[in-house]
Amino acid sequence: MIVLVPALTTIALVDSLSIVPLCIVVLLMLLAGDRPYPRAGAFLAGIFVSYLAAGFVILFGLNALFERLDAYFTRLWRQPDPEELVLQIIIGVVLVVCAIVMARRRKGQEKPEFSASMSPWRIFLLAAGLNMIGLPGALPYLGAIDLILRADLPPPAMALALVHYNVVFIVPLAAIVAVRAIWAERSAPIFDAVTRFFDTWGRRLLVALILILGVVLVVDGIGWFVGHPLIPVPPMEP
Repeated sequence: MIVLVPALTTIALVDSLSIVPLCIVVLLMLLAGDRPYPRAGAFLAGIFVSYLAAGFVILFGLNALFERLDAYFTRLWRQPDPEELVLQIIIGVVLVVCAIVMARRRKGQEKPEFSASMSPWRIFLLAAGLNMIGLPGALPYLGAIDLILRADLPPPAMALALVHYNVVFIVPLAAIVAVRAIWAERSAPIFDAVTRFFDTWGRRLLVALILILGVVLVVDGIGWFVGHPLIPVPPMEP
């Protein structure tokens, strides 16, 4: 268990970086409204509880399926079939189109609505739902669960490792609320600047990442067909 802590901590922090840009504006909106801390706490709880529950389901309920998926993705990474490469190229094209559509969409259309009248319980459910929608793309989380499974720990230690991961995952978002609570006046200019930054550049950064990912998938898929994948990998051992 102890030897896993540094690796799980690192993966959790990397995983957290993907959700901070999406949640920071929402958190600041909640902190600027009525009952800021119960509502912000409900938002964090929704993310934490849903992520932890999904991890437990995968870790203890679907571990056999997870092992098969791990073998499949290993084979897919090293020796994809032509049909899988075509699907990869199609997904890449779809991502590129999505990035173009998002770039043309009017500013503010994609922002989630958090009404000032929403109760903490509704905010909890909304945060949990949004978090579950993005779960299939949580590759760092799946990698961390795979790491825990490979360590062959007893069930209590596996559960503790998963809890540690989720605590580290939520810490950056919780730190935002803590800083706002402790240094409300001093932190206000900083959070205002952060809000302006993400309001101006957040969508552009997201569009750029989606566009880059789509182009990489298309180029890599075509590269496999011509014998020069974008990211060379060693062939599978017989």
